[in-house]
Amino acid sequence: MGIFRYCYGPKNPELTLCFHNNVPKVIKCLKPEEARRQVKAKEKVEFEVKHRLVPFEDSRTTTTTFIMMSVFPATVGSFPSGENFPVEDLWAAMKVALDYLHSMGFAHCDIKPENIFVDEEGIFLRGDHGSVTPFGERTQSTQAYVPTDFRAPFASAALDWWMLIVTLLEKVGVQAHGCSRANLRQLVEKRARVHALVGKLLLEIKDEIQN
Repeated sequence: MGIFRYCYGPKNPELTLCFHNNVPKVIKCLKPEEARRQVKAKEKVEFEVKHRLVPFEDSRTTTTTFIMMSVFPATVGSFPSGENFPVEDLWAAMKVALDYLHSMGFAHCDIKPENIFVDEEGIFLRGDHGSVTPFGERTQSTQAYVPTDFRAPFASAALDWWMLIVTLLEKVGVQAHGCSRANLRQLVEKRARVHALVGKLLLEIKDEIQN
């Protein structure tokens, strides 16, 4: 397996591009807690983005776990934000992906633009499962996408939905970082197009975002 350093986007310097059986792959070194969560989740959950966990034991008999997955042309984070962003497509794809994950008793816990991959056909895929955690257990999230009044760091469906709401608002050009849930609702109501799209989301999942 040939390996060389490659910065997979400006916000992902920790990723490395490699060739496995002459096929380009991306690998990432997992922290011990990420590796434990990955092993537990893979026992029960079928992930959209197929990946392998690769343990490596160095000369000090310390085991490091790497995740290996396919190379995707883009993430949602690499798309410009604005009125023309396909919010409906992103919402539809993430609704299916998160509903499945939640039905298995797990939360993603780190929904953000850089963790939603886009394939060659423009399909949105939920990726980076290093924070996938059973409901009720402690987890880690990117705090910029968590409402300031949310009860983190415990995994829940509500956490995923609120992080998705912040992501959607960001992609239509609304600054939503560092907001409470009440502030986010106000942001939705102030913008006609945002209200029509993200407001529909809020209504659709109103029972799931009360926590």
